[in-house]
Amino acid sequence: MLRSLPQKKIGFYCSSNRHRNGLGMWSVQQWVEFLKLVGGMYPGCVFVALGAPYDAKTLQVADVLARDNPVYRFLNQPPCQSFRIMETFSYFFAFPSGLGIMADVMRVPCMMWFWGNLPEWQNRMGGLFTAYADPETLASGQHIVAPYDTVEAAFKLFSEKGARHVR
Repeated sequence: MLRSLPQKKIGFYCSSNRHRNGLGMWSVQQWVEFLKLVGGMYPGCVFVALGAPYDAKTLQVADVLARDNPVYRFLNQPPCQSFRIMETFSYFFAFPSGLGIMADVMRVPCMMWFWGNLPEWQNRMGGLFTAYADPETLASGQHIVAPYDTVEAAFKLFSEKGARHVR
């Protein structure tokens, strides 16, 4: 079904935070604000929520976003089906997870955020921080790894580095 849609498909995964002791990035409203900014760059785009059935924040963002935008929800899909859905995405925004890592493997343009200070994480983890990613996709900006920041800063980074990779 998604494959036949002519519009750009902006995928997102926000996580549930349930298993991270509440450690998370943005509130539901901040996620919605960010995705609406992205959607403003691509009039007529559709949003696609991807994740597990317990990813409450992803579902909440989808529900709020759907008030003004077309949103498709694909939660609780088997891994192979999730990857088939992901391969249709024009771009994917993700909380750090296997979904964001697979986006890079599948050459789906992606921006994935991590908590905290990125240089501190890089120093602590060395080359392991982005070891999963193809050095070419990192260098070109097709795959962006960034620390959580304000909605405005994240949108600026996407606009400057990621937007040119939207397919």
